Amino acid sequence: MATPLTWAAPGWQEALSAAGLDDLVRLKRALSEPRLLELAESPAPLTKARTRRLYRLPPDVGGGIRVFVKLQIASAIALPPRKWLSYSTRPSPLIREAHAAFNLGALDIKVPPIIGYGARGRFPGTLRAVLITAEVPGTIDLEALFQSAAPMAVKLASADAVEAAVKALHKKGLALGGARYRDFLVPSAGATSPSEVVFLDAAGFGRGRGLGWRKRARDLKQLQQDRARFG
Repeated sequence: MATPLTWAAPGWQEALSAAGLDDLVRLKRALSEPRLLELAESPAPLTKARTRRLYRLPPDVGGGIRVFVKLQIASAIALPPRKWLSYSTRPSPLIREAHAAFNLGALDIKVPPIIGYGARGRFPGTLRAVLITAEVPGTIDLEALFQSAAPMAVKLASADAVEAAVKALHKKGLALGGARYRDFLVPSAGATSPSEVVFLDAAGFGRGRGLGWRKRARDLKQLQQDRARFG
């Protein structure tokens, strides 16, 4: 079956179609969202924004592997005017997120394994996009760690590890263009080294076309804001 999705791992197209997610695989209609609601682990969706949803599918859907499915259905009426130019001239944030993951992985930076991704439509018409990733077992996002009952020393050590990982990226002349605690995974027991940090949702990753210093400054500012907020 022809599909507009790009598959980075074999067998998933067939597995997801067999689970009743054919519209998701084919980027059709509502991207199988009613079926995703039936299959997804609670709470469903995990996150919900104006145009995006995130679902976590149980291991039985993926042959023993838990997966995350991020959807985007965006139209001019669903987005504020300040975002129209970006959506008209750049790929979907989900596509940029997938490409960023591949580029970060090439730098030996940990990222969730990409399973598949793709987009259909062109803004200001309706844009539909999908990003499917595999779970990184034994991890928790840094924001969730701070909201847990873990000792404060563990939380702060994990925050230090994340900041060190981001600063190491900056030394390469690169930036994330935004770095919130929810955008990083650390071991569930806490991180003690930047090598343990997993980068998420890096759609703004790059050099910044001459303005990279602004993107790097934004990364550090947001990390400090979250430290003050959660610490």
